[in-house]
Amino acid sequence: MLFLWAYRTQSSNTNTFLGCKDLCNLLESVEWLIEEGKNLFDTADCSWIEKSIEASVAEADAFFHLSDEFYPDPNNLDEATVIPLRIPSTVMEGTCQLFSRDAISGFSELVSHYHDVLNAAAENGQKYNDFSHHMWLRLVISSDDSAIFFEYDTWKRMKTLFEVLKTMEDGQQHSDVTQGWEIVILRVGSRLHFRQGGFDQSDEFANLSFPRKLLLDSFADLEDRIVGLIERLTAEVGDDYWSEFRYDLIDYS
Repeated sequence: MLFLWAYRTQSSNTNTFLGCKDLCNLLESVEWLIEEGKNLFDTADCSWIEKSIEASVAEADAFFHLSDEFYPDPNNLDEATVIPLRIPSTVMEGTCQLFSRDAISGFSELVSHYHDVLNAAAENGQKYNDFSHHMWLRLVISSDDSAIFFEYDTWKRMKTLFEVLKTMEDGQQHSDVTQGWEIVILRVGSRLHFRQGGFDQSDEFANLSFPRKLLLDSFADLEDRIVGLIERLTAEVGDDYWSEFRYDLIDYS
């Protein structure tokens, strides 16, 4: 799928996990975009929808963005000190991405993974802001052979997008920009057009349109799965790290 290639181009890590080292490099790469306040797309120009690839199916899903390694000191990325983490056997082959559908059957292994993360964090004195990247979720909207990926780390961001898609009027546009990643969404009748760009994929990475009803139905199914999984995970590990970013746990000292 295209979104797997996207993660591979942004990270040197073959399992596509964007670790601390890669994240630092990524932020340096997009610093000029943040400082200059640049947008990749001219949102006043809607001519791009004429080139949208029409998908006949639409599936919204989210994956747990896991890692098979833990750095005891987030400021010292010495490979010799890495602590291995157990990864569920139901992850997508060749990756550390566990989609919500597969997380249901691999739930006990997912719990073990997060126990490993939290135990390693406690043993090495890490605070939430040191290990929060281990709790990331990622949203993907896909057809048979193409996909749009979103730089959203929590369910709250995805839920907000779902509400936007449900209420968009014909001709209405929505856009979002973060760290050099940009998405523009335009409703045209019974279809939703998505244009995605990235700082290292020239101006446009994907331009797809999906049947609106199929996408909204799929998003509703995703909400049921994700909310249920988060509730179960919270009961197992004792706190909710996936619904939203936990600013209340940030250590500013």
